[in-house]
Amino acid sequence: MNKSTKLYKSITSLLAEANKILEPINNLQNKDYDEMLRRLINVMKEYVQLISQMNDVSQMNDDIAANYIFNCNQTDMDLGTAKLLSSSLMYVMGKMCEEMNSSIKIQNANRYQTIALELVIDMTDIFNLYCSTHWDKCDRSNFSPFPIKAGRRASLDLNDRREVIRSMFWIEWTPSIEKLSFRDIRPHIQIMIRQAIEMLFKQIIGYVDIVNINGSRNKKFTQIGAKFLSSYRNTQKTDGRTISGDGWNIELNMPIKTLERLNAWCNNFTHDPFIVSLPIIYFVYDQYERFTNKCITKPDYIITGEEKMRAEFAAFVMKQDPKAKVKWLDSTEIAEQSVEMRRTAIRKNLKNIKHAYWEEKLSLLQLSSNFLIRKLSKLAYCKYFK
Repeated sequence: MNKSTKLYKSITSLLAEANKILEPINNLQNKDYDEMLRRLINVMKEYVQLISQMNDVSQMNDDIAANYIFNCNQTDMDLGTAKLLSSSLMYVMGKMCEEMNSSIKIQNANRYQTIALELVIDMTDIFNLYCSTHWDKCDRSNFSPFPIKAGRRASLDLNDRREVIRSMFWIEWTPSIEKLSFRDIRPHIQIMIRQAIEMLFKQIIGYVDIVNINGSRNKKFTQIGAKFLSSYRNTQKTDGRTISGDGWNIELNMPIKTLERLNAWCNNFTHDPFIVSLPIIYFVYDQYERFTNKCITKPDYIITGEEKMRAEFAAFVMKQDPKAKVKWLDSTEIAEQSVEMRRTAIRKNLKNIKHAYWEEKLSLLQLSSNFLIRKLSKLAYCKYFK
């Protein structure tokens, strides 16, 4: 790609149209929200039309896009990865534009101001990333990013959080819905989706909680459902949707790897609230809807050998903490969740603890000032831990 190619000219033309979306509401005395919405709709249609002619974007799918978008470490990428990320973002932006155009409420035109602003910012960002990664090597010096004519802060500070909390609790105080800070509120669906995924994993496996012997909740097991399903992913099935164990099987409607990435992304946002682009927030929501098949109460899956799966899950939990106990949805007791199973789990835990102790001990001995001790400890380490 360079400045003379048809694609670059099309992108330049589309961005020029995008930057005009907000012009009808710039006049404080006479805001024409209907015209703003009409321009927004046209730009989104033109965008979908443009990417349909781009092979690398049109060949993209949800699972490939999730692999690059739900990567929490996007700071150190090689050119190949950056190219795929840019194509993934272009693809997701297209999905969002298609769904948004099909569900626009023209009578609520004044509520689309925030979306219009964010779309202009995100479209410019994504086109800049795409062009910079697809630019002709011999013409790099002639590439200059498209100017971003609006901006936003990178993260939500405590004041933003306070305003979100206040406006959500005292929503009755807001004179009209368009007065709410959609920019600050919308990213928080990622926290709700993270909680919902945890609940859905519990529902698939069939448990309510993991508790200690005294019945109190064991808080270190909040992600145990995701870990269990990921650990038993059937690698022989190319679609990645099958989870298998000894005598049991779960078929999901989407790859467990995509769900794992979605869950990790939402979990990361919970601890580090930053404002990501609108297409990414849409894609988080879209993949959650895909998992549940747009059903309110349960995910889309088929399970066989449920009792054996439960027994294996109970063993999986006890291997990590022999004192933990699984509370099941239907209050049943698994026969295999016995004293002998707990003893086995304790023995395995003790073995792991001893293994870790001696590995660390031998590593430290290799730093000794005594040559003989260093040599012997290195030989022992190589023999038992390599």
